[in-house]
Amino acid sequence: MLALPADEGQFRVEVDASGVALGGVLSQKKSEDKTWKPVAFISRTMNDAELRYDIYDKELLAIIYAFKEWKHYLLGAREPIEVQSDHKNLSYFREPHDLNGRQARWYEYLQKFNFFIKHISGKTNSKADILSRLPWYKETIPKPDKVQSLKKTSLYKNISNV
Repeated sequence: MLALPADEGQFRVEVDASGVALGGVLSQKKSEDKTWKPVAFISRTMNDAELRYDIYDKELLAIIYAFKEWKHYLLGAREPIEVQSDHKNLSYFREPHDLNGRQARWYEYLQKFNFFIKHISGKTNSKADILSRLPWYKETIPKPDKVQSLKKTSLYKNISNV
């Protein structure tokens, strides 16, 4: 059962990226009983370009997707937002290092939010993991374009004979 988000209470974003899809869960800690209650769920397949990302970028894309979808809840949150991911390298994302253009844009977008990334084991990331691995997603992923090869034409034959 989904809970209504409140002004008070810390938010938690649990995300995961499989090879073909993204999933996430937004939860909030309720002040009455200090338990985490789900507020929203998201899930989608990756487009053709996203399917070619490295795993680090796919996991970071899941965070970006969640923050864009739930921006109206997360912007101006009173307490730091806990982002849970089973990808250990993301915990170093906010430290200085070289970023490619895409990562730099994502980094700039995330500066609007007060959050920290917490690594959790894959076994404990079950809610987001399930959403990124829905069985029908594999059927809906776009097929990569066929690579066209150069055919040997008479022009090439003439050049090779020279």
